[in-house]
Amino acid sequence: MRGEFAESLFGSLAIGNSLAFTAFDLCLIVAALECRSETGTALKTASFAPPTST
Repeated sequence: MRGEFAESLFGSLAIGNSLAFTAFDLCLIVAALECRSETGTALKTASFAPPTST
């Protein structure tokens, strides 16, 4: 029962587990970026742009 959904959707339990783990990790990264400011958001294009040299 546990792995039936992943096997039917992705064809392999290992692939389903890998995708779930990756999605969870990405959520943790976004949460960490959002914690940097109480009022601002990290989800804008300037957050991911390389730093400019002055």
